[in-house]
Amino acid sequence: MLFNSDKCHILHLGHRNARYEYTMEGRVLEAVESEKDVGVIVHQSLKPSLQCARAAGRANAILGQLSRAVGYRDKNTFLKLYKTYVRPHLEYAVTSWSPWSVGDKEVLERVQRRAL
Repeated sequence: MLFNSDKCHILHLGHRNARYEYTMEGRVLEAVESEKDVGVIVHQSLKPSLQCARAAGRANAILGQLSRAVGYRDKNTFLKLYKTYVRPHLEYAVTSWSPWSVGDKEVLERVQRRAL
């Protein structure tokens, strides 16, 4: 299997990492601070803040679309719409980026409070 060196990046993890430069096919690979893999953003500090903010933003956008699109807001109907369209964005691969800081949890819970 051949690798495309234009699409390869280096993600240095840890404080004591020497941050060496790596080459592939004679080209120096670009070092990045965060990388998206299978829909989850991994930051070099391994904190889920960026993933939480992006998930909350996406969920807020969908919640706004639902609010504008649905004229009659029956509680049961809107709860089903929330569980179908908004909650999957908040829970996608949550086991891999589980938020542990109070600020990250607050960002996600703010979306839930806005919905109800």
